[in-house]
Amino acid sequence: MKRCPKCNKEFKGRRVKCPDDGEQLVLIAEPAAPIESLVGATLDNKYRVEKVLGRGGMGTVYKATHTAIGQTVAIKVMHPHLAADRTAVKRFEREARAAARIRHPNAIFIYDFGETPAGLVYFVMEYVPGKTLSEIIFEQGPLPISRALPIMRQVCGAIHSAHSKGIIHRDLKPDNIIIDRETGQEIVKVLDFGIAKVIDDSNITHLTKTGIAIGTPDYMSPEQIEGLDLDPRSDIYSLGVILFRMLTGHLPFTGPTPVAVVVKHLNEPPPRPRQLNPAISPEVEEVMLRVLAKKREERPQSAMELYEQLERAAGPLAESGVEIAATKNEPLGAAPAINLESPRKTPETPITNSTLYQLEQSNTAQMKAEEVAQAATADQKPDEKAAFLRWDSGIKRFAAAAASLAIISALIYFIAFTDSGEGINYSGPPSPISQLAAQKAADLLSGGGMIFVTGGKFTMGYGGASDLDGPSHREEVDSFYIDEKEVTFGEFKEFVERTGYRSEGDWNRYYSAGKEQYPVVGVTWNDASAYARDQGKRLPSEKEWEYAARGNKEVDYVWGREWNSNFANTKEAGVGRAELVGSRAKDISWCGALDMTGNVQEWIADRYALYPNSDLQLKSEAANNRVVRGGCFNLDKTLSKTYIRFHAPPNKPDPCVGFRCAKDAGNSLSQPSRSEPARLIFLWMSEVLVRNR
Repeated sequence: MKRCPKCNKEFKGRRVKCPDDGEQLVLIAEPAAPIESLVGATLDNKYRVEKVLGRGGMGTVYKATHTAIGQTVAIKVMHPHLAADRTAVKRFEREARAAARIRHPNAIFIYDFGETPAGLVYFVMEYVPGKTLSEIIFEQGPLPISRALPIMRQVCGAIHSAHSKGIIHRDLKPDNIIIDRETGQEIVKVLDFGIAKVIDDSNITHLTKTGIAIGTPDYMSPEQIEGLDLDPRSDIYSLGVILFRMLTGHLPFTGPTPVAVVVKHLNEPPPRPRQLNPAISPEVEEVMLRVLAKKREERPQSAMELYEQLERAAGPLAESGVEIAATKNEPLGAAPAINLESPRKTPETPITNSTLYQLEQSNTAQMKAEEVAQAATADQKPDEKAAFLRWDSGIKRFAAAAASLAIISALIYFIAFTDSGEGINYSGPPSPISQLAAQKAADLLSGGGMIFVTGGKFTMGYGGASDLDGPSHREEVDSFYIDEKEVTFGEFKEFVERTGYRSEGDWNRYYSAGKEQYPVVGVTWNDASAYARDQGKRLPSEKEWEYAARGNKEVDYVWGREWNSNFANTKEAGVGRAELVGSRAKDISWCGALDMTGNVQEWIADRYALYPNSDLQLKSEAANNRVVRGGCFNLDKTLSKTYIRFHAPPNKPDPCVGFRCAKDAGNSLSQPSRSEPARLIFLWMSEVLVRNR
């Protein structure tokens, strides 16, 4: 959707100028349409769908039971609006085939593929009821080498098996590694070969264009960022980033935007791991740094070699575990299925499917020549977002040594224009994250982690004149920017150390090494305001905050009316403390703001006052208080709704209250100071980010 900044009319489709006054249209954010759930239904007359496990840009993953034999499975169902695109369906099929080719006990097993008479396209895979490696690191911090080594052994085994069959994963990260415990032993599964690449010298047309870098910026190799041809050593680099995070609890490279991260991957050496975790031995540290070499020929040349080097460096801490060798490449229908309750045993009745077997046998040559272009992860976290960066051969050599500004310029240009002249495909309904288009593009261009929120009218508050959060009334807000995430300890600490600011609060009481990416708490309203001013920002107004949380929909929670205890870090989640900012992918508002339902509460700019036409009386002791909004890890769901109001003295810190910043939009997007071609590029780039995120 686009809007004319002069007449405020809205338009769909490819139009870039207002037909009435000739003004350049700007992209606007709007709430995504809900995705119809299959929960309670029987899919294709054989799979009883029980619950949603996660959603991505390509499809929804459900937990289900095979009605004939009672086996629990996971089913990935392609979004219905994408199923009408036969190219997208072929990509979906290739994800299933890529995973089905890897016959290894530590790679997810594919059972079935099909299309219902109603046109729903799906594939069935092994259900693993464990935790992701990302969740384990978050909950437990850095892992000792004695624990990390068996995990790496199994991950390297699965990846070695994939590489031996000519398949590169291209999106290895802790979120795609799930760990289940059986009799005290951790069993690892590598998931999501959705953007895997099949290596072949064939010149058959690819489903994805060459020169496109696909992956998650935090874990992408330098050659993947540059859009070069990839080989298994690209996955080796990603494994190195995973190993770095396992042993230190940190990523080697971080930044406020994906572009800032990829620039560091291209140009900066990683920090010494022992500086972050002195328990790491010098020998293990050397292996960790070797795996992260910028030049791929300087890394271990295979997953097997990586593990062997790590095992030698670990010395006596090395332990026996699951074999690393790739399994025999048996016909698909004859392969044993992995028991979902006990992955080391074979179930009594494995699920097989002739359709998938025929796909594997009859299309091997074609599948080897084509890339899988699907970039959706079922449980995508906002702090690990997929990047699609368009490059041509002339920019590749330049990118490795270019500064940030040059790389951003190249991204804008090459996303906008393709060598083939095909332009951008706008067909089909928007993806579930289409409302993030404008703000993601603005964030990529300007940095700072802020979201552009298009102003509008909405209903604020809840209830009648005698209610604490009422009466509900209509409000209007101008367009503004708001931080995507809450301000972190690391950011506030940097401000204090750089400026010498003397905090009124006791934030350092709650801070310790390793909590740099957790939301800062123990700050007063005055502290938060001082930080915002230093950043050229301000605290959001109360109506801005509520509008960013609920938009023009009168919803109780940012995701809708129905409560789900897994979506936000509130009392029901049982965590009992703050989490890493942005770690709950479902706690995301219509405009893309994270953690507005849970984690920590937030200071608001406004002095507390009763709403117009309220029948209540404001107590004198509250007259100077400031508004506090949002839920918290120690508040229950009834106090975490989008309209609930709190207030506190501006000089009183609280261990559950942090903040995020906002700033005026001005004319920065409605009247961008760019030439006409550059403004068109900006719009096209936004659409590309939406269609391919």
